[in-house]
Amino acid sequence: MRDKQIPLAELPRKLREEFGLSVSYRRVYGLVLDGVVPAEKDERSARWFVSCDDLAEIAKSLVA
Repeated sequence: MRDKQIPLAELPRKLREEFGLSVSYRRVYGLVLDGVVPAEKDERSARWFVSCDDLAEIAKSLVA
C-alpha cells in the first residue's frame, strides 16, 4: 500500500466526519465498482481500500 488507506466500509463515516457529507456505503461501493471512486482491492482478503490522500477528491465528486 502506497500510503495510509482505510477500508471502504469506513469511507461513509470518514466523509461525514471530515466533510459533513452523508453518503451510504451502497452508493460508494457502486461508485468503486463503476470506477468513479479510486480504490484498491486486496487480493488476499478481497476487501476494497481507499487512500486517505483521495478523500477530498472523493468528497468533491460526490457533491457534484
